[in-house]
Amino acid sequence: METPVQCINTLYEWLSANVADRIGEYYQKIYDASTIPTVKPTVIGGEVGNAFKASLSSPAAFVGVLPNGRVWGPYAAILTPDNLVVAEFSHDPHHYLDIKSHPIFKEPALSEPIYYDETIAVIASVFNGNYYHWFFDVLARIHLIERSRIPIDRYLILDQSHAFQKATLSMMGIPNEKIMTTAPNFHIQAKRLILPSYDQPVGHTSPWACRFFRHTFKTYVGRSRQSFRGYQRIYISRSGAAYRRVTNERLLLPLLQRAGFKIVRPETYTLQDQISLFSQADAIIGPTGAALTNLVFCRPGTKVAIFQPAGLNDISYWAICNMLQLRCYLLLGRTTPLSEVEAVMNLASFEIQPPHLQQLLNIIST
Repeated sequence: METPVQCINTLYEWLSANVADRIGEYYQKIYDASTIPTVKPTVIGGEVGNAFKASLSSPAAFVGVLPNGRVWGPYAAILTPDNLVVAEFSHDPHHYLDIKSHPIFKEPALSEPIYYDETIAVIASVFNGNYYHWFFDVLARIHLIERSRIPIDRYLILDQSHAFQKATLSMMGIPNEKIMTTAPNFHIQAKRLILPSYDQPVGHTSPWACRFFRHTFKTYVGRSRQSFRGYQRIYISRSGAAYRRVTNERLLLPLLQRAGFKIVRPETYTLQDQISLFSQADAIIGPTGAALTNLVFCRPGTKVAIFQPAGLNDISYWAICNMLQLRCYLLLGRTTPLSEVEAVMNLASFEIQPPHLQQLLNIIST
């Protein structure tokens, strides 16, 4: 099959040009665009950039239907019947949001697609294996499909090699037999592709997604098999992570423990345990990382102190705090020598100054 040579920015553009007289059959707006006011975090150890704005905006959320659409490659690029790549759904982890550099355009030819006389929902995300992105780039989009009331024969994802992926899909009532996964030479065509929107840019969340997760998983609060009595204050350690670690964490632990903080590594707990752990906490401290996705289960008023390397300006978890009325603090650290890759990917490890941590502990204890 001929390699595509052009792209179209959005599905709506293609629908407007091809099924304008029936666009209501192919495009449903599920949520209106929204803007919420924010409270800037209390910052210790430096200053943050202008990413922490006075408000957060979320675009309208929709579900689109692409008749006779195709899906190609391991990261599920979307193609129209007339061989255009749909940019808003066709991402590549190495050239993210740079559609002109997408590897599909470098293919000498594409294999013939396998045809499915079915309705297939594409919820694949290039960051499929990351806990945070799994929630906001995959599970949140399942919610949009549910709101559309379109019956689905299969759901397409990249993989489900992690326990949290299988657990959450099961919790949301999606049986394993309805799951398809991609492969290096993947190429299919479906009677209908169902394409729920991202909250672009990917990595940010929206108020509707936070509300959805709190509602969907609230039945699991308190259903942990482990007792978390005495865990009102928790420190989230990334000591088992390969990157963005607190390199002098051992010096900090005595300060944290004297202030009543229990040291936890959420990745060692079941999902039910993580939900229970975060839902009953009064104060949470930890370096920025996917485990803080669990902030969506916290009660309003919970104090959340996030360690970040100076200059990173990651607003993902500060955004969750604002959407759920959590009290956010930032403690900035000094990056340790890092490789070129770490610098580009914002993966640098860092150290926190003990006096700054003590200052933070004094503030959140008042």
